[in-house]
Amino acid sequence: MNTLKIAVAHDHILIRSGIANVLHSLGYEISFQAGTKEELFEQLAIEQPDIIFVVANIQSADSFQTIQDLAFHYPDIGVIALSMQDDDNAIIRMLSRGIRGYILKNSDFDELKEVIESIGQKGFHYKEPDYGRLVKYIRMNNLRKHRMEEELLTEREISFLKFLATELTYKEIAAKMFVSARTIDGYRNAICDKLKIKTRIGLVLFAIQKGIICIN
Repeated sequence: MNTLKIAVAHDHILIRSGIANVLHSLGYEISFQAGTKEELFEQLAIEQPDIIFVVANIQSADSFQTIQDLAFHYPDIGVIALSMQDDDNAIIRMLSRGIRGYILKNSDFDELKEVIESIGQKGFHYKEPDYGRLVKYIRMNNLRKHRMEEELLTEREISFLKFLATELTYKEIAAKMFVSARTIDGYRNAICDKLKIKTRIGLVLFAIQKGIICIN
């Protein structure tokens, strides 16, 4: 039996029990299961596991608020979110609220175990290096806003960053900013080079941490 203790939180008992059974079959001890946020925090007052497994529904604001409350009240517990959709905005919202890692619903058991073990050993797990570095920085600063150094990015580059958190394509962003697609590529490449960040999600996380954009 693995030494890590895991709690599972979800409002559907069949899904919750199924996840708990899978985790148990992988050798983890199940501390408890919770069907509501209230039940979850009542159980946490009695026993605190190493990891809490939360199912995050992109259509429900409650799951994101639960993640944020867990990160605030129990910062030593690793929160893993099972994301029902591979959606950039949902992942960004979860990361900004303090999850230590996430896994998609179509992931296999090996990936699930990799995420859990990584959180148990390192305290976090993300698919790209940008995630680990940026989110750890956000957590260390408790999501506080910091001013952007004016010499780092231009005003146009900052405007471009704000559009990245929307559902607009790069072509649509170019139209909004009244520039060509090639100019937008230039903004993106310049920012990536200055910040040493490779992905759109990584850039959005940086902008969240700096207070340039806010995901509600």
